[in-house]
Amino acid sequence: MAFCSWKGEEYYRDHFRSGTYHCVKCNYGLFSSLSKYKHDSRLPAFATPLNKDSLSKVPEKNRRLTLKVSCGKCGNPLGHEFQRDRKDGGSRFGIVSQSLKFVASFGGMETSKETEKKYCASPYSSSSSSTPPPSSSSSSSED
Repeated sequence: MAFCSWKGEEYYRDHFRSGTYHCVKCNYGLFSSLSKYKHDSRLPAFATPLNKDSLSKVPEKNRRLTLKVSCGKCGNPLGHEFQRDRKDGGSRFGIVSQSLKFVASFGGMETSKETEKKYCASPYSSSSSSTPPPSSSSSSSED
């Protein structure tokens, strides 16, 4: 398999929720949502990795100022680092969505999508045990 031969929708490209992006293979933390930014490329763009050891980098042959980027823990291929690609002269990390897993921030605590759905659902949805407020047409039994 080629380094970046994934196909499919880049579903994290326009995804800007608060949380962290992890390696889909080993769950190692790679990027914070704070480093993600909008870019014209087809891949999600990040400015900086979560930790210094989050990524492993190898020069891309025949592509000046471009590095292949892999997970720093398990070596799972992620995408590329394009050096001096941002307006401020910093690197842009173009990462394939299929190599990432998003973990949302919820009240200062990291949660999975399932937990977030459970606790962030409308308090008046059928799956919630909360009782909706009384309607304005109901009368009080108190005198």
